[in-house]
Amino acid sequence: MLLFDYSLEPTSSRKLAAVDLAHAAPEELRYELFLGNVYLRESMEQIDFSAPWGWVPVLDFALSLKAVSEALEEDTNAKFEFTESDAVLSFERLGVDVEITASYAAGSIRLSHAQFGALAAAFSRRVVNELCTQNLQLAANPEIRRHL
Repeated sequence: MLLFDYSLEPTSSRKLAAVDLAHAAPEELRYELFLGNVYLRESMEQIDFSAPWGWVPVLDFALSLKAVSEALEEDTNAKFEFTESDAVLSFERLGVDVEITASYAAGSIRLSHAQFGALAAAFSRRVVNELCTQNLQLAANPEIRRHL
């Protein structure tokens, strides 16, 4: 079973207090705010592609996973490149399956494209909803409203 999860760094909340989230630019929302750790694990094979680095843009990661899933409907390959890093998650569609590999960890995770898409969409919704619940102004931001 594939698990997506995240945690925000405590320093991230101090920066949020100084920002008008209702009017923050999309780039600021996706890359400068909501920094933390992302977890990507496959429990049966015990593959761990987590990035517990403290500076991963969590919102961008969540929205990008959903975009990767959608891109794989048309293309056979997609990538997620971590900002400020050489680390990459690669996604390859193999028939009805998706294989995920990481440049920074050994192994691969394989699951159906339908399952990956459902998990990525659910994770994206969860992150957006939780961030909006924790930061009420965020829900008024036009960029975020597109994802609600």
